[in-house]
Amino acid sequence: MEGRNILLQELQKIFRRHDFEGTVHNGWLEFGDEQPALCADLQLASPHSAQLDVSIALPNGQVIIESFAGLGESPAEHAFAKFVQNDFHTLLNALFHDSPRKDDQVEVEDWEIASDQFTVVSGPIFLEAFGEEARRTEAPPPPGDLGREIRFALRELETDEDVVWLRCFHAETNDAETVTEVLVDNRDWTDGRERLSRLPWQPHGTLSTTRTFLVAIRQSAEGRWRTPSKPIQDPSSLEAVIVDFAERCSRQSLTELLHRDLLARRGVNRRLASRVIAFTPSAFARVLHPGFKFEDDYALLDDRAEEIGIRRLSEEPEFVLATELAKRWVREPSRRDWVERAAELSAESNVIEQFRSKGGVPDDLEFIPLRIFASAIGEKPRRPKPWWRFW
Repeated sequence: MEGRNILLQELQKIFRRHDFEGTVHNGWLEFGDEQPALCADLQLASPHSAQLDVSIALPNGQVIIESFAGLGESPAEHAFAKFVQNDFHTLLNALFHDSPRKDDQVEVEDWEIASDQFTVVSGPIFLEAFGEEARRTEAPPPPGDLGREIRFALRELETDEDVVWLRCFHAETNDAETVTEVLVDNRDWTDGRERLSRLPWQPHGTLSTTRTFLVAIRQSAEGRWRTPSKPIQDPSSLEAVIVDFAERCSRQSLTELLHRDLLARRGVNRRLASRVIAFTPSAFARVLHPGFKFEDDYALLDDRAEEIGIRRLSEEPEFVLATELAKRWVREPSRRDWVERAAELSAESNVIEQFRSKGGVPDDLEFIPLRIFASAIGEKPRRPKPWWRFW
């Protein structure tokens, strides 16, 4: 949490320079109930590479997640600078003022998306290229029709959300391989990716990247997205927490860490939040795939991934209730998607998907007990005492 607070203090300074005063509270930079809140996490992969993840929680429950790679002698500073240059002004002008604003950093236009009119705030196209020893070089220009193609592609998007965001990222590796990623609302957008990957991207010969980000707001919504989502009536109620978690899974693809942070922000005890996130996806997956044979036992692990005990899922109240709810929800068209989306976070669903892609049938797959870290269910790992220790 200390590292996150340092990042939030830096974000706080940037917003303050633009006359928005935020308060750091429980790991989030907050600006009021009708304004977005931000959190940030940094992972150092090596002394010369890092990944910064910035999450922006909208009042209506939607969450924007933007990730930035940092390289060089100061990878954390590099990643943070990329957020400021590529995303900050887009987010500020789209979401923090009473209505979207145009300035010298962003463009504001009216686009047709999903058969409705949206106000689109788009930031600059961010280009980077690296030569030998990660030295920056001049990056190739993006395809001249990139913006037009994004606009045309979004006409075909299907969405009921009042706020939509898109990130397009194109990279060429040192081996001249290319990768195009197009995310809409944090999820891979296959149609957009296929369309933009066909553009005439200029080769560079070494590592180079092109990145652009936009936020679109439905004009007919009239600020509806600023209305805070309904609170969890009883944050100590296990069923209420599972419902909140499952419903959010159906709307967006988020990490387990972010799910836990969002539940905590809504008043849920962190231990309860951790246990719901750990057990619910597995319970849902097992209801969705009754033809497979699953083990009831699970192995509890310490932080070194060493086994410290064996427990039963059928004795965990979160797993038991999630199973009961899933059996009911799979028969309800409005909630079946909750079960399917939350199950995607489970190890069981990932294994089954890979198995079926290779033509396997249920009888050919034998599951071993789940392996769950003690810290993932809010427990401090206690290693068994050696046989020779009596105290």
